[in-house]
Amino acid sequence: MGQEKTVSQSRLRLLAVLAAIAAAVIAAASLSNRPMQISPVATVDPGVSAVAALDAIKQAVAGISDEPSATAALPRLREQSAKLLDLRDIAEASPGSRAGLAAKLGPLLPDFDARIATALKAPGVETVVGPVLRQISERLKALAKG
Repeated sequence: MGQEKTVSQSRLRLLAVLAAIAAAVIAAASLSNRPMQISPVATVDPGVSAVAALDAIKQAVAGISDEPSATAALPRLREQSAKLLDLRDIAEASPGSRAGLAAKLGPLLPDFDARIATALKAPGVETVVGPVLRQISERLKALAKG
């Protein structure tokens, strides 16, 4: 009979522990207004990202013909300049990324520089986007060096 009490007490303790765990899980779930999501780990190919940023910059530059259009393009150019800075950080962390980035960007820069030069010739454009375009150009050249 003493052994039966011990088994019963052990079962009661186990049930109490399981009930406490269940209560904690339910409480945690009720505190969250959204379902728990597990997102996959994404990898970033700096070369692909840099070419995408360069394409976005080219599109913004292509739309510049005067001071108002330069002003309209400025936020997008700043955003892409910041992305290039992020890509630099990624490339610095991985020597293999630097070489791949340089291989993808190097051949694209002469055309890009020509587009910038053309855009900057429009009246009033240099003062609005000249600084950010020079910054972008410097960042691209640094990335293209590997």
